[in-house]
Amino acid sequence: MGLTDILLPLYYMYLPDSVAIDEIIQIDVWVLYKSYIEIVLSLLVISMVIAFGVVYRIKKRILTESIKTGRSGKMVKALLALQFIVSTFFVGSSLGLLLFSNHSKVTINRTLSDEESEHIFHVVLDNVRFMGAEEELLSSIKAIDFVENISLVGSELTRSIVLNDTVSFEGIVKDVDRNYFSFFNLPMIAGRLPATENEIVISKFLNLELDKLATRTVMINNVYYTVVGVYDQLPFKPMSKNLLQKGEKYRYNVISLSKGNPKDFYVKVQAGKKDYVRSEIEKIIRTKLPNTIPFYLKTFKEEQLLTIDATKSVTDLFLLFSFMSIVIVVLRAYTAITKDVNSMEKQIAVRKIYGASSFDISILLGGIYLGLYITSLVVALPLVYHFLLNNVRSDLDYN
Repeated sequence: MGLTDILLPLYYMYLPDSVAIDEIIQIDVWVLYKSYIEIVLSLLVISMVIAFGVVYRIKKRILTESIKTGRSGKMVKALLALQFIVSTFFVGSSLGLLLFSNHSKVTINRTLSDEESEHIFHVVLDNVRFMGAEEELLSSIKAIDFVENISLVGSELTRSIVLNDTVSFEGIVKDVDRNYFSFFNLPMIAGRLPATENEIVISKFLNLELDKLATRTVMINNVYYTVVGVYDQLPFKPMSKNLLQKGEKYRYNVISLSKGNPKDFYVKVQAGKKDYVRSEIEKIIRTKLPNTIPFYLKTFKEEQLLTIDATKSVTDLFLLFSFMSIVIVVLRAYTAITKDVNSMEKQIAVRKIYGASSFDISILLGGIYLGLYITSLVVALPLVYHFLLNNVRSDLDYN
């Protein structure tokens, strides 16, 4: 954040002369935030490498001193057990996050093919500099050659939903443009699309609850709505399989029609014309926005990848921690076993004289560390379970 405080004045200093300094300037905070995260992670990796070298030297020193003084090694064993626990925690968590990430990809409702997703742009004009110009820009974008269709994005808010005046929970109420279902190839399972303001369509899982209560009326924020249709699931959302339970709040989607927002919309273009339309959209928007100010323009496919990569980034970070912890634990176990072998030379020699095989001696020494490892599993795996449960609980509920 200190680096951001340094960069922002520089950003103002090198703005082109055409941009007045006393005007309000919006900066893409997400770009700065990503840069900040990249810097922090880079420093983290460098610090881990340095720490690894320091830890290795300290352990080597401890090993040498413990052999010289003939210490019992109980503290060494305790530290090794703690390292086993940390290593198991990181490995177990990274594998759990990896499995969850892969599961999420499978459960996502893909109403559009990859090819179709590549030819739909999401444009956001929510910027102080566009005030009053959104309708003009939207009309200009509609007139671009090879633009097939445009769907305005409505609001998506969490509302209080009551079924049959008895069952109450929090749900997501989404207002959509009239052509939303055809635009995203979202099929209707039953019924029809809303025709008036007091008509809605609901997801199939919420419909199961209405069937139980034998009602087709839903109250949202103290206003009654009539259910006229049932849809499968929103595009690129996990296929929710949860049903309402007493005391639980599950977020079911309810859809109603709205005029949409000219600041936020999707543009569908003809196949093979994606690059041309993207450049034309940029030209039109740049008539109102200086080149130094970013704006949101991504394909639907790029948005999907961003959603998937969020979980993947966390998984990759845990895999890095797992690798580092495994390397440290292996070196730690090696130094501890080396110490044991050096301190037990006489006992080993006596056992060899009395006919003990190398396997017997290995079991004698290895059994100690095997016991430490089993103990670490007993402690670490419950920690892994609760970590995954607490951190991805909402996603698991939704999936």
